[in-house]
Amino acid sequence: MSLQRGEGFFEAVFGFKEVDYFSTRHQLFQKYTFESNRRSTSTGMPRVFKERALFEHPAFGRRHLISGGWHSTPSVAELRAETAELVCAFEEKRPGLLASFQKTPPLLQGETEVLQACASSTVPTSTAGSSIAPWVQCSHTVGESGALHLRFPNAFFQVASQFNSLEFVSPDVTPEDGVTHYVYDRTQGPACALACMAGTAYRNYLFHPALFNTDVAQEAEVGEQQRGQQALHQLNLLDDLTTYLTQGYSASAASALPTVDFDHFYRVRSGYFHPAPSIGSLNGWLERVATSQGTTPADVKEALLSRLRVALVEGATVTLPLHDSHKDGASLSALHEVSQVYSSALSLPPPPAKGSDDAWAGVELLSRIILDGTYEATLLAGVQHTLRSLEQQSKDAPAMRAGRSESTIAWTLPPIFLTKVGGGVFNNDGTWIASAITSAVTSVGALGVPLDVRLVHHRAVEPYYAQCFPSWPMRKST
Repeated sequence: MSLQRGEGFFEAVFGFKEVDYFSTRHQLFQKYTFESNRRSTSTGMPRVFKERALFEHPAFGRRHLISGGWHSTPSVAELRAETAELVCAFEEKRPGLLASFQKTPPLLQGETEVLQACASSTVPTSTAGSSIAPWVQCSHTVGESGALHLRFPNAFFQVASQFNSLEFVSPDVTPEDGVTHYVYDRTQGPACALACMAGTAYRNYLFHPALFNTDVAQEAEVGEQQRGQQALHQLNLLDDLTTYLTQGYSASAASALPTVDFDHFYRVRSGYFHPAPSIGSLNGWLERVATSQGTTPADVKEALLSRLRVALVEGATVTLPLHDSHKDGASLSALHEVSQVYSSALSLPPPPAKGSDDAWAGVELLSRIILDGTYEATLLAGVQHTLRSLEQQSKDAPAMRAGRSESTIAWTLPPIFLTKVGGGVFNNDGTWIASAITSAVTSVGALGVPLDVRLVHHRAVEPYYAQCFPSWPMRKST
């Protein structure tokens, strides 16, 4: 029996069973080796901004360390600045190459176009993927997330998660419940988390505390007792956004705005969003913030969006080949790495049966800000991933080693797999999701970097999204 669908996978990967939280954390802490990148805080003190954890698997030893991936929690604003800097550096190093890709895009990896997914409909269609940025090649694809992780080395996956970067079926679950229970949730997020279990165990048990707070300085390595998420100590990717929303403003007596409680509009428990009754006043509150700052509500929405954070995981080993201990041993050639971005939408109650009310208007307003930020952050990180992939191809290409022109390289793009964050039981409307995808594709297209963007559907392309994006071809995994 294959153990990747049962509880034995944890022992197959790590060499011991997942038991109580503190015992499991201790064994993982002993097994992992940690590496970090540091930056200076505003006070000049160093802090960890990226960390990865690696360990030896008995099948490979030191020949091939299993990587949890480089973890970080960048904001949309930080990703915008970093991506723009990377694009400029790439163009300076390889002038004209990105422009040539706009005329002749690189090859797509491992899929065959089988049909054109377009249909006449009363559903408003999107301009995403049209001539606004033809070098951003968008498509629909059908597949199971675990299989896609196995099929596409170096791919980039958007993962539907909670705001703690973990996968909980309800807010009653906590990190102390471990990760083995993920096998019983057959949705997209847990499938992606199971595919890269070294990173998933790290986020649950050993997540670096500096990644919770960008102002925390870390001069020395932190010990076991400081690490990991627990019921009362969890990552909240909405923290910076919420601080901006509730902190109050006093530019002048006439337009002063008081500070309100951090959970005045909502609270987050185990990564799940819980609206408060005052969420119905959110639209008016944003107008008051704008007045106090001398700006517009649109500027305030942008300020909120820019403060949203995502959990980025770069270069994580796909551990699925290790999950079945009944096999003689996974082949080293079967192991590869992918990158992932863990993000969430607001978990909402069903919409009101008749029209809209103030509370629903408030959650719609905030939901659309979150979705816009989520998809923009994902594609910005995807741009960075693509640039690194192109750079690596240039270094590895035989033509370059032989001193010939870059024009002879058979360039390929790593696929960026999007999911419908907030769909299904989270009750985010499809129009909000499609609009956020459109906005993100348009925004990153202006950077001039070729991208292979694929919206994943589980069993078949959902008719609604086929109608929203009629110019997107359907691509089938081969």
